[in-house]
Amino acid sequence: IALGSYLFTSVFKGSYTILWIINTSLLILSVIYSTIVLKWQTNSRQRPLTGVNVFTDFFDKNHVIETFKTLTRRRPKFCTLHLWLLFTAMTLYVFQRDESHMSYLYTQRFFNWEVKEFSNFRTFQSSLFVI
Repeated sequence: IALGSYLFTSVFKGSYTILWIINTSLLILSVIYSTIVLKWQTNSRQRPLTGVNVFTDFFDKNHVIETFKTLTRRRPKFCTLHLWLLFTAMTLYVFQRDESHMSYLYTQRFFNWEVKEFSNFRTFQSSLFVI
């Protein structure tokens, strides 16, 4: 977020077109890399989704059951705690993503923040969720 703000204001002088072209190029590059380099199956137990309805597979209750079995299984040291912390952090991170527009309007109205201050705040907030 902060890097994009810096590039947009200082390097590209506010050009949306240049920033969009760079973003699109990097996205296409990552898709090509993922398709060519990454393995589709990382172990033999995984099976392809041919002939499976993707919608029903996404909302399959067995996924929820397997997730909680994984989270509650006894593990050495503090591995179970680490999994729960990671699961909780990712859940909070996913649920807070859509509220950024309202947060920006709120901070703009009550704190008189501009884009730069809000961008710095979001960078710190996103980093804090990962940590």
